[in-house]
Amino acid sequence: MGLVVMALGTFGVAAWISLLTSRAFYIESMELSSNHRIAKINARAVADEFIYRHALAKVTVPAARITLPDGAGIVEMASADTAPLASLIRPPGEVSTGMANGYGYHVELPVSVTINVNHDNDPATAAIASTYNRAYLLKSRAPQLIGDLMVMHKSTLAPSTGNELSGQIRVHGSTVIWSSGLPVVADSGIRSERYITYTQGGSPVGRKIRNLEGHWIAPTNYPLVTNTAGEVAGSNAYDGRLDVIDPDPDVPWSMKNKLLKGSHIVLSGDTEFDSGRGARSDGSGNINITLADSHLTSVMVGDHVRTINLHGQGDALSFANAGSQGAVMILIHQTDASGRSLRNINFRGSNNRRLLLGLKRHDTNTDEVRLTFADADENPSWRLMLIAENCRMTAGDSPSGTVNLYGGIRTDRDFKWSVNPAKILHIHRETDAGALERLVPRTAWIESYAN
Repeated sequence: MGLVVMALGTFGVAAWISLLTSRAFYIESMELSSNHRIAKINARAVADEFIYRHALAKVTVPAARITLPDGAGIVEMASADTAPLASLIRPPGEVSTGMANGYGYHVELPVSVTINVNHDNDPATAAIASTYNRAYLLKSRAPQLIGDLMVMHKSTLAPSTGNELSGQIRVHGSTVIWSSGLPVVADSGIRSERYITYTQGGSPVGRKIRNLEGHWIAPTNYPLVTNTAGEVAGSNAYDGRLDVIDPDPDVPWSMKNKLLKGSHIVLSGDTEFDSGRGARSDGSGNINITLADSHLTSVMVGDHVRTINLHGQGDALSFANAGSQGAVMILIHQTDASGRSLRNINFRGSNNRRLLLGLKRHDTNTDEVRLTFADADENPSWRLMLIAENCRMTAGDSPSGTVNLYGGIRTDRDFKWSVNPAKILHIHRETDAGALERLVPRTAWIESYAN
């Protein structure tokens, strides 16, 4: 009996030792696996940080070879000669995820990661090395084309109590508010299908919006992908500031740079000139541009301008035919040397030609620009994407009526429409941008895939 007990005890001890040994091997294996997983996560974080700092909002994408702390691994990235915000390369296939639902443009940036994990307890696995690749797509697309139809960017100046978003506006998409310093006057009549805020500061009352049915709604602040419109001098590229019209002659996403590279007309308010192609200046500060003219090209409007008259199509046939005409970009850039200040932009008739209108004024100019739809009593329809920097805009005097704008608005100053319930601005999404998509300023973000 004693021998039996001793034998059973021996088997029990042996089994227990075997179990402890197996558990030790399991713990060591889990430790190795955990260290490897942590190193991979750190490597991906390093790659993300490098792209955000040195690639996504920049003119060029540099190469990189980064050693992880404690020799845990190496992250290597190739360079690219195209800025993400200026790429004309389409994704090879439709991707159902991401901010642009497979559309837009991208720069592909392959990343190679070598992971080194040391296992001190087993000399046979003292240095385990593994290499894996990850594809980064630095994607970009115009916010208006993904449904952000009213985008209020953060001002480059100190917050002003005069800046606001107000009036009888119906946004059939998203309203995006970057700055808590810009209040939304909800009871003025503004309605939006949904809205997004990028800040938790400011008064919550100033950020409330009603939906198109008139009910109060909460912001759709689900986890948002970090995005940028490009670098802005002296600020964070990801804080919502806007500098895309004329940031610098060498910036590839500059609207002015794009315009000057193609066929264009240059007008000044103090020089009389008739292009013979639908654009003329009377020399007294008044500019007339006829969008129905099939010979009209892009137009650069300089200083000394007081009034811009944009003429649409005069009849139903011309309006229908304008949909197949080439997209037009019109830039109005007033410097501090301008002898006259732009005060009025008059939209006459309706327009079905794809139009990108950019306004930029010098920081010292605080005058409002009145947007007047002279035939608003006939409920005009305008295809228009409006980009405004340092330009306060308000509804001008015009008859009551509904205005339908197909495109969107981006600005870093206040936008005040009429509070008259009979005078409503409807903003709809452009569904057939065509070549206009190459011209419209974009925002860029990162998507990555293991391969």
